[in-house]
Parts: sequence; C-alpha cells; structure tokens
Amino acid sequence: DANEKARIVGNITGHVAVNVAAGAATKFAIGKVKSLISGKPPVSLPQALSGGPANTHVYYGIKGGKRVYVGITNDLKRRQMEHGARFTLQKITDAPVTRGEARAIEQALIKNNPGFQNIRNSISPTHTWYNQAVKWGEQ
Repeated sequence: DANEKARIVGNITGHVAVNVAAGAATKFAIGKVKSLISGKPPVSLPQALSGGPANTHVYYGIKGGKRVYVGITNDLKRRQMEHGARFTLQKITDAPVTRGEARAIEQALIKNNPGFQNIRNSISPTHTWYNQAVKWGEQ
C-alpha cells in the first residue's frame, strides 16, 4: 500500500544519506530500488560522463547561512582559498565521485536552484544527453 511504499522510500533515502561513503555506485543501486517502488526505470549516467577516477567532491557555497552556489573540486582546501571570503564551502559528497558524476550532480543542483550564483552550467543544455545527466544527478 501507499504507506508501506512511503516507509520503504524513506528508509532508502535515509540509507543513501547515511551511506554516502559507499559512493555513486550505492547511489545508483538505491536509485534502482526506488525505481522498482515507483515503477519508473533508473536513469544511467550518460556515456560521455562515465569513467575516470573517483577523486572529485561536490560542494555548496554558504553565505549568511544559506546555500548560494554549487561547485566541484578535487581539492577542497585549494578551492576554498580560491573563493576566499565569497562564501564557505560545505562538502556534499562524503566520498569522492568521478568528475562526470560530480558534473551531473552539480548540474542538477544548478538547474533546480535558479537563484544560485553560478554563472556557468557544468553541462551545456545543448548536449543531447543533458536531461539524462540532470536526471541521474537528481536520483
């Protein structure tokens, strides 16, 4: 029934939040389980973004206690110095992900937060796989 589905999805969502250290593979596996419950197939990462080492983090830029920016980096300390006093970085990913995965997550957050200070897309909306990447990042 609907209550049981809601409980399962809540447990799955909590599992993703608690077990982020397992990385994007777990995120995708949880996406598969959620898709079984919702009846919608999971979205795979576009081939153009696949592969490479898991050495990138996604972060929020925090200003005045609010999220105002999203970015990706392979060195949070260096990136904080580059941003300076503009805002403080808050890591979103507990474990590093591949650059392609980070770009998909970043683009989903940019698209869903039009008030963010980001001036560039991580992924161009003109790519044929743009919507697939955003959907993957939202999972």
